[in-house]
Amino acid sequence: MARLIHDISNAYRQTEGIAEVVEAIENHGHTQKIASNIGVSLLPELKDRFATTYKNSTLTRIPVGKVIAFPGAANDPISTSMAAKPTPEYFQNYNKTHGITAKKPVIFVDDSLANVRAAVKQGWVAIHWSASKKIEQLMADLVTLNVIH
Repeated sequence: MARLIHDISNAYRQTEGIAEVVEAIENHGHTQKIASNIGVSLLPELKDRFATTYKNSTLTRIPVGKVIAFPGAANDPISTSMAAKPTPEYFQNYNKTHGITAKKPVIFVDDSLANVRAAVKQGWVAIHWSASKKIEQLMADLVTLNVIH
């Protein structure tokens, strides 16, 4: 299982234009966090690969919000849950850890429709978007939600 997760995390590729999206959200004063199922031990490797391979600091600029813990992972408050997306426990744990309320909503962008649907059930605003879609569509969705202008 660990090898499969490692291989999947190494399959991630930077999406053209995503750095500009992250910057636009940051410039509008919104907090961004990484929510990932790849595990705490693989995230630093992925961040490093993006920084060296793509000469991009996008993943290092965004703090971790929730990364699932696999057996033997570091004991970290953001990753103590074994629950992964799309389980309700994943989103509930995130809400509890970060004090998320209706007055402080989460805007969640994910490539998995199941994850998006689960996030909506937990009160999050969610956008289903993947690298196969144009980055301009994601920007338009964020403008519609008044996240960026």
